[in-house]
Amino acid sequence: MSIRIPQFLAIILTVLALVPGGAHLLEYCNKAKLEELDYMTVQQIYSGWAFAGIVIIAAIAANIWLAIRSRSQRLPFAFACAAAALIAATRTRRRSSGRSCPTISRRSARSGSAPTRSMRC
Repeated sequence: MSIRIPQFLAIILTVLALVPGGAHLLEYCNKAKLEELDYMTVQQIYSGWAFAGIVIIAAIAANIWLAIRSRSQRLPFAFACAAAALIAATRTRRRSSGRSCPTISRRSARSGSAPTRSMRC
């Protein structure tokens, strides 16, 4: 079997695995301006994106397959291993690591002020 098939699949699936992150990145500036209720309404457009995990797992598998097929060549093997490891690393989340993440506080009933953004997890 030609090595072109694993190369093609690894490239296509890796590109497709990057789409959800790119979509979030491109929409962040617009969503940061929204109030809490509007923000939660907009978040519903991502309801079917859980199936993108299938593409991510397939991209990791395709890069591992490419690494196995190209193990006799040092540089392609290293790139395929790095791609699989980096895609897998982007899928891990740290809980309570001390890092801050943006949250939206609820509107105060007394003050009637707009929701504020804070940096806490």
